[in-house]
Amino acid sequence: GHTNYYHKIANGWINSHICFQLIVYKLSNYIPICHIYFPCSSSFRLYSHFFPYLVPALGVVLARMFHFNFIQLFYLGRFCNLLFYIVCVYWALKIAPRFKLLLFMVALSPMSLHQAASYSYDCFINALSFLLIALILRSIYREEPFHRNEFIALLIASALMCPVKIVYITLLFM
Repeated sequence: GHTNYYHKIANGWINSHICFQLIVYKLSNYIPICHIYFPCSSSFRLYSHFFPYLVPALGVVLARMFHFNFIQLFYLGRFCNLLFYIVCVYWALKIAPRFKLLLFMVALSPMSLHQAASYSYDCFINALSFLLIALILRSIYREEPFHRNEFIALLIASALMCPVKIVYITLLFM
């Protein structure tokens, strides 16, 4: 689909307005964009949730406040994402009554660590998934009745995951 557009752009067949729309559409996969409206006859809305990107954005803001160069800014954003992942996995391991070694091994798998130390929203999803699994395990293996605070924590973790990837909407109805 988009290869044809790139070919037309390269050959000058397409006007700059459509070229701008295509570039912003491609960038919307990498930049947190809430709503963008284009004033044209074939307007469309690009939509992406911004909260998975708040943690690395905090690192970028801190780096800009301290006047770091680009490389330091880049790595501080990634480090903040990794730190968020580590904190969430630590909490998940503390909360989980069983299967701690399994959670630990999955958390330390190379792909999990690669995604955790990147600007990808997968870090956010994986970290919250570990917390959600730990909360579910805690509620299953607990002999005491289900507490209201546990329900609220489960609801918050799944509600934060759902808008990022719509397939997780089923978590709200478990």
